[in-house]
Amino acid sequence: MSQHGPGKGGDAFAAVREPMLETIMGKLRHRDSCGVVLLGEYGVGKTCVAKQALRLIDPECLVVSLRCSASTVSIDYGALGPLMGGMAADAVDSPMSVFRAVSKELQLRASRRPVVLFIDNVQDLDDHSALIVSQLAVGKAVRLLLTGDTLTSMPAEILGLWRDGLITRMDVLPISEVDVRPWLEEFLERPVAAAAAKALYAAGSGNPRFLTVVVEEQLNAGSIVLNEGVWVLSGSPFVCGRNSVDTVMTALMSLSDHERMVVETLALSGGLSVGALMSFCDGAAVDSLQQRGFLTIGKGDQAVVTLSNNLIVQVVRQEVPAGRSRELQRLAAASADGLGGGIADNFRLAVWAIDCGRPEGGDRALAQAQAANTAGCPELAMRILESIPGHGSKPAMMIENARALLELGKMDKARAVLQSPTLRDTELPLAQWVDVMLLRMAVQGGAQAGAPDAPDMLQTIRRRLDNEQEGQGAGNADLQERLQLAEIDQMLKKGRYAEAAPQLQLLHTTGISPSTRLVAGLWLIEVWTLTGRALDAAAIAGEIELDAIVRDDAGPFDDLAGSALGTAITALLISDNNGGPMFHAAQGPLKRVQAATLGQLVEGLMHAYSGRADKALTSLLAAASQFDQLHETAPQALAYSALAYSYALKGDDESAATFITRRSALSFGAPRLILLACESFEVLASAEISSREKAIVALYSMADESRRGQMAALEMGFLCAAVRLGSLSGAQRLMDLAAGVQGPWARCCEGFAQGIRTGNAPQLLAMAEAASDYGDDLFARDIARAALKIAGDDADKNSLRIAHQIIRNGVLKLGHVKLSSDDGQMLTFREQEIASLAARGASNKAIAAQMHISVRTVEGHLYQVYSKLQVTSRAELRESLT
Repeated sequence: MSQHGPGKGGDAFAAVREPMLETIMGKLRHRDSCGVVLLGEYGVGKTCVAKQALRLIDPECLVVSLRCSASTVSIDYGALGPLMGGMAADAVDSPMSVFRAVSKELQLRASRRPVVLFIDNVQDLDDHSALIVSQLAVGKAVRLLLTGDTLTSMPAEILGLWRDGLITRMDVLPISEVDVRPWLEEFLERPVAAAAAKALYAAGSGNPRFLTVVVEEQLNAGSIVLNEGVWVLSGSPFVCGRNSVDTVMTALMSLSDHERMVVETLALSGGLSVGALMSFCDGAAVDSLQQRGFLTIGKGDQAVVTLSNNLIVQVVRQEVPAGRSRELQRLAAASADGLGGGIADNFRLAVWAIDCGRPEGGDRALAQAQAANTAGCPELAMRILESIPGHGSKPAMMIENARALLELGKMDKARAVLQSPTLRDTELPLAQWVDVMLLRMAVQGGAQAGAPDAPDMLQTIRRRLDNEQEGQGAGNADLQERLQLAEIDQMLKKGRYAEAAPQLQLLHTTGISPSTRLVAGLWLIEVWTLTGRALDAAAIAGEIELDAIVRDDAGPFDDLAGSALGTAITALLISDNNGGPMFHAAQGPLKRVQAATLGQLVEGLMHAYSGRADKALTSLLAAASQFDQLHETAPQALAYSALAYSYALKGDDESAATFITRRSALSFGAPRLILLACESFEVLASAEISSREKAIVALYSMADESRRGQMAALEMGFLCAAVRLGSLSGAQRLMDLAAGVQGPWARCCEGFAQGIRTGNAPQLLAMAEAASDYGDDLFARDIARAALKIAGDDADKNSLRIAHQIIRNGVLKLGHVKLSSDDGQMLTFREQEIASLAARGASNKAIAAQMHISVRTVEGHLYQVYSKLQVTSRAELRESLT
């Protein structure tokens, strides 16, 4: 495949429809079945599924294909024309004559083979043909494979077959969001970044026809590009070309007038509340569109209804005449005013009014821009502000403009607005002045690592708020809360976790706004994880439903009680993506890209920490490529460092060194925690590819730094890594420290250290099994390696056997990680084959016959197996391999 051309769409489609194909094949082959009808909207792939099934069944059956259309539906027996070539003109008036003629034609063609009659677009089958087809099916002369839009659109005779249970209905649905990425990777013949898959899914809504058109147009436009072997978003907006327009307009042809009105209204408005939409649109049309997958309805008191397919939105906006748009906008605005209008309705209708040339202006427009910013739509906020005369000279509007620019990542423009002479600090009301000060902090270039004068600015805000404390009421309380979050943010950047913890705990439980409580909870997870309170952190995660947050935005969040650094990094990244400062943009389309890419990064980090190198590489390479396009250097650097470690685990020293060099070449600012994570991955990589001794020295240095920052769990992690690399002198310190840290990971560290100190192989093996139970197979392997050495010195054959077994299991779970002398004597592939057969009870002679080798060769291999596994009989061998 060329860099700019997709692969085989049919193969990609078949891969995700395989279970459906198996069901269809079973129905077509079952003697009591009259066939299957496949139902679905335009473009979901009904015909493609049917043709895949016909290709599979073709050798054993005669397949006769009939295609119906708008031109045949009005002609009696129009669809059956290809089977009626020899009939006299006057015989067509007799249905029985037609039935006999068609039956005879099919028998001649079939030559005693079963007949499958495939009818595409069965809703356009004329009534006379439908009668003949139904009689053929009832008489078992044919089995039917039909495609259509809905049951109600089918001819009565065909509908009767379904009602009588003679044909099976199967709904062909759009490709799910879970399946769309494998579909795209098959289609494009390369890995696809999560953000690119998410954006393409949103554009095509899982409809294969729409997806194919969207992908091809974005490839040609350069909106998705191949970066280091991964398809990623380039940052250019998606285009909507002629093919998209034609595809969408064809799909909309089947809609009624009422349904088309709903689609046009939602496309032009960007979405309306359920109440506003139902107040002037036909309720039955709304219900029908929802059932058919056209609509997405949000949750909450003012649930917003939107179109599920972004491609339809773009095409309708492009194609609807201006006069029609103004007419619908007047209806929607009048309806919203009559209902009082929800926040979402107000700012979306305001943007629609601007599109129609009727901007509102004044204080109402400002309130709508503020609502758009609050709702995470900064691009809409800017459109509203730009429609207000003099918006560039009015402080309240300038503040909203700066906030929107900041959220969109346009730092220079935001800085220019905030430094404008029009914003005179001494003349601003208190709330506006606090807004300006906090926004200035965010854009001063040091937002990721702490602006140089941030402490002075915070002190200035604190003094003024304290001086004006009395008489300000709830408004002042809100300002105090925002200031407190900014102060805590600075504490965390400087590693003052113990100081921040009580303030975060209070904000998490008593914060005024939900967003404050959420961010405080995420930061509290980070703080408590690092300071040794993993179980308390896990409780907070459950309380704020962190798993749900991350599964929506950022992939799986594995084991809060596992790696302290991994968990803390994950909480930090998520909190930044939910309103923190590390990412350049926090809302709108770019946030969705960041969130999806963050998901792959988090997933990759967790796999890397647990030693699952192959899985880590899959996620991290895609995340790094997308972050490169986003120019987000801090998370990109973290991905590079984790990639270096993952390659080192596999024994690919050259690739590991390459990514360390690439990370070093990046210039970026980030919280100390991110920098520490980069450093730890690279130190661990260096232990794999060069010097363990130097790595141990670096790990002790990081442990000492963590102790000074009162990060007990982080200190424990670095000490544990040093001991795992062979520094036995750190075992006592690790044991003492782990005793005061919460969680199963700490218990494993404590038991591991104690086993090392006392030379107790059975205790180490118990800890290895515990580590394996909670998913850290790399830790389990390392503990088993230590047990193997001690058991060998003590000639403890039972512990040797168990250690070998844990190491082998770990190698199998971890995938293609490199082996070392620490793993003991591993079995060769041939030895594994012979050992497996012998453990199942096969004799040496039987093994030799099965493998086409001599009995002496089998005996020689088994001698090596027994020696390596420290067993003396087939019974012990069976137990060792279990």
